[in-house]
Amino acid sequence: MAPLLKIMIVVGAGLGITALSGNAKAEVVGGLYSASVPVADQSEKLRGQAIKEGLGDVFVRLTGTRAVLADPDVRAVLSRAQEYVVEYSYADRAADPSLSSSSTLPSTLNLAVSFSAQPLERMLRQLSLPIWPADRPALMIWLVTRTANGYQFIEPFDKSVLPAGVENALKRRGVPFKVPLYDLQDQMSLTAQQAGEAVEEKLAEATRRYGIDSWLVLLVAETQNSQYQGTWFLGGGTELLRGSVSAGSLQQLIDDSVDPAIDQFSRALTYQAGQLGDEIHLLISNVDSYADFSAVTSILGGHEVVVSTQVTQVVKDLLYLDVVTEGDPQVLVRALDNSSRFTRVAAVGGSAGIGSGEALVFQFEWRVGAW
Repeated sequence: MAPLLKIMIVVGAGLGITALSGNAKAEVVGGLYSASVPVADQSEKLRGQAIKEGLGDVFVRLTGTRAVLADPDVRAVLSRAQEYVVEYSYADRAADPSLSSSSTLPSTLNLAVSFSAQPLERMLRQLSLPIWPADRPALMIWLVTRTANGYQFIEPFDKSVLPAGVENALKRRGVPFKVPLYDLQDQMSLTAQQAGEAVEEKLAEATRRYGIDSWLVLLVAETQNSQYQGTWFLGGGTELLRGSVSAGSLQQLIDDSVDPAIDQFSRALTYQAGQLGDEIHLLISNVDSYADFSAVTSILGGHEVVVSTQVTQVVKDLLYLDVVTEGDPQVLVRALDNSSRFTRVAAVGGSAGIGSGEALVFQFEWRVGAW
């Protein structure tokens, strides 16, 4: 009888919580408009199919959800995928291991393809699709295995398909990630068994060290017929989410678990293209110079979700702004929470006598010299 193998993957998501090592940092994700797709050969037919698949991955990466691929308008765009190609090339798959989906092609080739950003950005807005800004919170990955000998962490340098498989799945979705140190402090705050059993308070304690609040736990079991079965849990938010997966390979199970979890995780971080959100008031303290003023207004005005900013008052080191966003303004607030340049001070209802109207007021401190 084949031995039973159980594997848990724990992924923490940075949500701007103050930790021993500082706040979780958001990262500007590059390569959102590029894809790498495995192909069997360099024929024109397979190239066209790979370009279509690659553009589908780009749409998923930009919107944060695989559901976009079922949209009839998006499917129509995918049928004309070659119209949006900027360049493509072939590379040895061993030198470019990032995959465009869970392909099992017996191939040593990848087709690397880049698409034109501006037409696709316009398309997202024309179709009123969700947009996940490139400035995204990092995820932390915990890997745990359970055998007859008990639980233990799988560290990144272990020779296993798990670290590479999870890394590829997150890269394919455009999610920045980190790995824990697995040092004495980690061992004191979280055991492998607690991680594998998704003990929420222990996971919260351990992940806050890295400025991380949410986590994904994946329990995987290999059955006698070489099938893999698993259950994933996404926690740290208002409720614990879960799903069950069955797959013929460990990599397929990883993809089928990470994908729905990221679909859920990204929901709070996306905004609806083409729809104006409510106006909010921002109060930024510690703005002591024109250089600070310029940096604050530049960062806010350059954020993808921001439609307009208006400075209404400057009182000593306090900067008052009215901000209109595209879609839910909370997306901007979460982005500032994840920024190394801002620290949340307060959020209160009503206009509190600043700006105009009864918009919500959010107060942040500008962190001079922080990156």
